[in-house]
Amino acid sequence: MDFAKFDVRKTSEDGIFVPLKHPYTGEALGDPEPGFFVRGIAARSVQSRLADMHRAAKNQAEGGEDETAVLESLHEKLIDMAMPYIIRANDQMAFDGKPLGDDPALIRAVLDTTFPDMQKVLDADGKVVMHRDSDGKDVPEFRMAVNTYAQQVISAAEDGSRFFGETPSD
Repeated sequence: MDFAKFDVRKTSEDGIFVPLKHPYTGEALGDPEPGFFVRGIAARSVQSRLADMHRAAKNQAEGGEDETAVLESLHEKLIDMAMPYIIRANDQMAFDGKPLGDDPALIRAVLDTTFPDMQKVLDADGKVVMHRDSDGKDVPEFRMAVNTYAQQVISAAEDGSRFFGETPSD
């Protein structure tokens, strides 16, 4: 058996097409589908970019933030996490009349069009589900109610099975 057929590192570097879906319903956004060509997390170039991001993050001091600032920070971090995976947009994608191609500013602009939507989790009776935080306080439980474009890119890039190629048949 020639294991070159199963080289996830190579396939991850070459990339796959990831169509963008409606952030709330998961339905296709059009025909042809808009989307990005994305490298997988196993790609050597991605590992290098992620290591650079990790070093930069360690050098930043984080302070206390209010709820709005926390969501904005989460949003920016998701976009920052998605960017190293993206090779380029497909030809159907434009922003404000400009083709995206591999322009990082335009790609970021598209990723910025969706925002994390956190909603309180409700039990079967419609009451807010509570849990204790690390300080022992009862706080509401939240869930992400939207699958932002950045999250779609990250999920695809981190799903190694999408980059595996042929499945062995032994």
